[in-house]
Amino acid sequence: MVVIGAFARVEVERVDSVQQKIDAMPGVSTFDLGDEKKVGILVEAAHMEAAHRVLTRDLREVEGVLGVWPVYVHDEAEPDEVRQAVTGLSETAERK
Repeated sequence: MVVIGAFARVEVERVDSVQQKIDAMPGVSTFDLGDEKKVGILVEAAHMEAAHRVLTRDLREVEGVLGVWPVYVHDEAEPDEVRQAVTGLSETAERK
C-alpha cells in the first residue's frame, strides 16, 4: 500500500467542482488547506506505479487543476519486494 499526501493549485472559481471530481476517484480524497487556491489530496494505492499515475495523469486531467505537488510519500512494501523491484533479485535468490 502506498499513501501520498499532495496539494493541487486550482482555479478559484472551480474549487467545488474540482473537489467533487477528485473525491469521486477511487482511493483519492480531498481535504481543506485553508487556502482558496489549494486543495489537499490523499492518495491511497496498491503500489507506487498506480499512485504515480493518479498524480501525473488523473489529477492533472481534472478541469480547473493547475498543478499537483506531492508533499508526503509512504510505501508499505516489504524490503524484499523493494529489492526485487529495484534489482530483479530477491534476498533468497542472492544467497544461492
